[in-house]
Amino acid sequence: MYYGRKKGIIIAIIVIIAVIVLAIFVFLTIFSERKSQIQLENTMYLTQFCTGSENLTSAVQAFAVTADEKYYQEYMDELEVVKNRDIALEGLKKNGLEDREWDMINNISNLSNELVPLETSAMDSARAGDT
Repeated sequence: MYYGRKKGIIIAIIVIIAVIVLAIFVFLTIFSERKSQIQLENTMYLTQFCTGSENLTSAVQAFAVTADEKYYQEYMDELEVVKNRDIALEGLKKNGLEDREWDMINNISNLSNELVPLETSAMDSARAGDT
């Protein structure tokens, strides 16, 4: 009888350990999946930021060469309506980046924003016939 009781206790301990290991595995899987999801979202937001910047650059270059108002309108739409860069930055904020990552993103964003007056000036020159 003593051996049967000891065997039952050992089986119970093994079951408890198995449940704990399974719980740890499930937790780590969920944590890893969420981290992967955040990385994917961040990649998508960074791509969106680049798309917005490229849209602005393409529109200003086309307008500077042609002075066609449709390119000016594309530029203004991206800057003031579509706002890919702004949407991307808001998405990145909700995902909680590290300080060093924010430093790089803020630097890139500031450089992009500093181009707006230069691009506007280039379009004004094109509009005045200085192409």
